Amino acid sequence: MAIEIRLLRGFGVAARVTLAGAVVPLALSEILEAIAPRKSDITFGVPFEHIERLYRWSNIYMHSGFKQYTWSQIYGLHYLRPFLLGSGTNTYDGIITRSGIVKQVQCSRRSKDGSTSGIMTLL
Repeated sequence: MAIEIRLLRGFGVAARVTLAGAVVPLALSEILEAIAPRKSDITFGVPFEHIERLYRWSNIYMHSGFKQYTWSQIYGLHYLRPFLLGSGTNTYDGIITRSGIVKQVQCSRRSKDGSTSGIMTLL
């Protein structure tokens, strides 16, 4: 959940607006797909590949009830600290990029069936 909130807020997206005007939730996997081709232009507190992997692992943990060692979740959160909280002096250090890249990520998300008119942004 922390990864999802950080990425959605970091890129200023909240939901998707359909052509009918309905507001539907935006899956984090869609944001990850939009970020992947631009990851060389974005500096994360931890490598992007690790963020993706920990996000997928946490989904398995949360939704299937598959339990691993107790320390796994604690270590995952500790490892993600630079991404989630920044450097300690600046909370914006977790995600650093130009505003043009943020706009590209926001505009690149369209549903696969073409039924989406746009993204509802927070900015």
